[in-house]
Amino acid sequence: MGGSVDSRCSEDKGLAYTILDRAEDLLQRNHFTDALKLYRRAAREFEGVDDLSGLFESFMGMAHCYRMLGRYDRATEYYRDAREHARRLRDHPAYHDANVGIGLALRGMGLWKEALRHFQRSLKYYRRSDDREAISFTLWSMAGAYRYKGEPLKAIELLKEALRLNNPSGDDIARGYILNALGGACRVSGLTEDSLRYYTEANEIFRKKRDTFGLAYSYCGIGNAHRMLMDYRESVGFFRRALRLYDRIGDIVSSAYTHWSLGQTHLMTGRLARAKECFERANHYFRITGDHRGRIYYLLGISQYYAMKNRRGVARRLLRRAIRVSEEMGFSLEHCHALHLYNHIINETDKGLDCYKRAAVGLSFKGIPFNIP
Repeated sequence: MGGSVDSRCSEDKGLAYTILDRAEDLLQRNHFTDALKLYRRAAREFEGVDDLSGLFESFMGMAHCYRMLGRYDRATEYYRDAREHARRLRDHPAYHDANVGIGLALRGMGLWKEALRHFQRSLKYYRRSDDREAISFTLWSMAGAYRYKGEPLKAIELLKEALRLNNPSGDDIARGYILNALGGACRVSGLTEDSLRYYTEANEIFRKKRDTFGLAYSYCGIGNAHRMLMDYRESVGFFRRALRLYDRIGDIVSSAYTHWSLGQTHLMTGRLARAKECFERANHYFRITGDHRGRIYYLLGISQYYAMKNRRGVARRLLRRAIRVSEEMGFSLEHCHALHLYNHIINETDKGLDCYKRAAVGLSFKGIPFNIP
């Protein structure tokens, strides 16, 4: 009798791991919704056989999927569940992997201060353990938080360290994501040529590896670099390529920013109706995901639309909100953009420039529309 029960338990556990492997394969291929369904199935099977390790892996997978789908609240919930299971297993590396995941979900919501606390805590552990891969990943994660904080030069410093640590491992996918992040940090620092170079190198990696998400992200980055170089026709083509791929994998987080970038491009070329349509689509996604930083970008874009339509009262009201929220949330570069735009609208164009100097970024705008990076 006992042998029969053990045999059945072993079979159930084997089924659970088979489902888990299928979920992992779908996640690696960026099929987040389908992967999520299988991770849920695996979690139910592991609960039935009381397998804590399997539950940890299932919860981590579910959290990753929710994060990539923009469901940051659910992602945080499952990363916390995974961290608790790792604590019960006394698995310190797993505990900190889940802790970094919590930080990434918080970062996605724009809560960079809280995210940094999670990253810094786990980075100390990884450095003590000399886990180079985990150190590199956490530095990449921290860089994104510092970019949100408005310190892109600090982000570049961290990313270059992550890239040095990555080189010996030969993980091309990880290298591609670091290069994408470098492209973004360089763009908001005013280093447009460097940005284009990094995004282009990342694009080559992701095309070879057939990584849909990384490829889409690099297309968007290349498009933004061309936008900053005022090559607007070229930029629109890259944004559309990115959007097609994001739609394929159901990523509304990244497509929101791509729609915003497309809207900004239309502003620069005077296609105001199209610009407004793109900004509203982006804002719809920002609301769904709870992206506070994204909401500020919406206000920056739509306020310029109203200013260009000679509805300056509406533009001023929107920008006052952007100034207030960016200050409350600690988004210093976005605060600079909002302040500088507001001052342009009230014809005090010399005000608001000091904040760019304090951030040590090479940005300046001659008049509305601002080609915001």
